Amino acid sequence: MLASGDYPAVFLSGDLTQAEQIDYGKQGVLKPLNDLIDKYGVEIKKAFQQDPDLKKSITAPDGKIYALPHINECFHCWYSQKVWINTTWLKKLNLQMPTTTEEFYQVLKAFKTQDPNGNGKQDEIPLSGADKTWHGNPAPFL
Repeated sequence: MLASGDYPAVFLSGDLTQAEQIDYGKQGVLKPLNDLIDKYGVEIKKAFQQDPDLKKSITAPDGKIYALPHINECFHCWYSQKVWINTTWLKKLNLQMPTTTEEFYQVLKAFKTQDPNGNGKQDEIPLSGADKTWHGNPAPFL
């Protein structure tokens, strides 16, 4: 789209890097938002007051702002890296909630080898996740 020269009025979540914003701003592809912010940007100006570094972080070296940040006060997003543990299995195997990496390893090993679901088979998967889902991959938690 940027190569076509046929630009929309607004890019929503354009995912442009700061360097790209500066380059496209110099070329006139992106228009400075400073005057629009001054005139209409009630909420972004409040955000600037609450976090003085915010304005500095989105201002290009030429003093112009070419893109607005995504501001999110989503606490479950910040702390979304979770791993759930089956407490029924902990109780069945008489194990404590792990508090260290080594204890967690030993619990997972017990889940795999000691048949906590009671079906007579060592077929439990002690840890699983879902790659390419919203925070479903357990690796960042680990």
